[in-house]
Amino acid sequence: MYKNKLFSIVLLLSLQHGYSYIDPGTGGYLLSSLWSSLVAFFALIIGVTIRFFRHTLTNFIKTSWREHKLKSIGIIILSIVLLIYFLIPQEKEGGLVIDNREGVFTNQDEEFYFLYHGGLYNQNGKEIKTWNFSYLSLIDSQGYYYAQEHYESEYWGKFHFNGTPIWTRPDKIHHEIYETQDKEHILTTGKEVHIYKGREVEFDTILKVHKNGTLVDYYSIYEHLEDFQQWHRKLELDNPIDVLLPENHKKENKSIWGGYYDYYHLNSISEVPNNSMEGFHPAFNPGNLIISFRHGSMIFILDKNTKEILWMAIYDQIEDNLEGQHAPKMNSEGNIVVFDNGRYREKSRIIEINTVDLSIETLYEADDFFTGSQGYAQPLENGNLFITESEEGRVFEINNQGEIIWEYLKPTLFENRSDAHPTELEIYRAYKYDKEFIDTLLSK
Repeated sequence: MYKNKLFSIVLLLSLQHGYSYIDPGTGGYLLSSLWSSLVAFFALIIGVTIRFFRHTLTNFIKTSWREHKLKSIGIIILSIVLLIYFLIPQEKEGGLVIDNREGVFTNQDEEFYFLYHGGLYNQNGKEIKTWNFSYLSLIDSQGYYYAQEHYESEYWGKFHFNGTPIWTRPDKIHHEIYETQDKEHILTTGKEVHIYKGREVEFDTILKVHKNGTLVDYYSIYEHLEDFQQWHRKLELDNPIDVLLPENHKKENKSIWGGYYDYYHLNSISEVPNNSMEGFHPAFNPGNLIISFRHGSMIFILDKNTKEILWMAIYDQIEDNLEGQHAPKMNSEGNIVVFDNGRYREKSRIIEINTVDLSIETLYEADDFFTGSQGYAQPLENGNLFITESEEGRVFEINNQGEIIWEYLKPTLFENRSDAHPTELEIYRAYKYDKEFIDTLLSK
């Protein structure tokens, strides 16, 4: 008997250390694995308790049944009902529904255009023009149009404004098409797959492409993985495959890049602009790269030439935590404006991070403002922000006081949301354009 007890205690103490950084940017990526570990742990505790105290428990159950039979039956029925409720998936009706809300609200007279998913619209929400290549759509400063063919397509390219192709490339990009400040290059993101801790894992890459279609620089996150890992706690994929951490976040099908797991999930690239902090620290040199990792909720600034890490803001270094953020952009004061999704708070916010002490100023938040994934905040020249609340199909502009002065609601919705991007509801990212600039292009 004592040998059995000793064996059970040794088993408890010898369990593999299962600590993993709970990543607020993955929505179940680590949370589901942690939950499985907790269930396994408590099941083991219950098993050991029953093993050691089975006679005491048996007597307690018999006494409770005799003296409180009706209450015991009620507890059993309630437990069964709750178990069924939480274990059986709750089905939702699918299909296309038309939302009856108005398309546009405005309290200003400004005329402008905005672009999303290969469609150009005026300030009243009227469709003006569309392109065949539609995902990650961008009109550059010279009036050329860039886009990926569709979500996770193998091709993206550059087009004349009228849609005539100039070039296409088979790069399998994702998340970003960004015009550099020198107006000569495009930054975008790709992926490469490596066997990491026994898994086929995707690691992000950064591509710099000249506007003539020539690849001029290629940066591999995997080749510099230790440079990043030294600054953050472990992610789950840093642990070997463990029976106590089921791989619930594994993709059902191999991705177009050839992997089943995604390590950092780079979701944004931009450049450091001219700013008042230039000269204070190398991080503020114009042209440096600002990158955002959703997994781990991390923002880094890299040297534009050496790619040395010069600055970072990671998860709990920020007040109330960064949670799966998107689109960090540096302003003229040297601070970073970011769309903080708040995946586990279930409340998004737009914040400005002081790059010296990491204090924050909240620029916008509201009780009904939340998108668990995607999201974008475009800083405008007048200090306003043009915000995309992606999962709600909503785009709006706020002024310096945080007041909504224009709002667009996408009228076509899907009742059931899937992992496909974009669904009929979602708007991945919208850009605002000056009316005179677009009118000139339309007149050609």
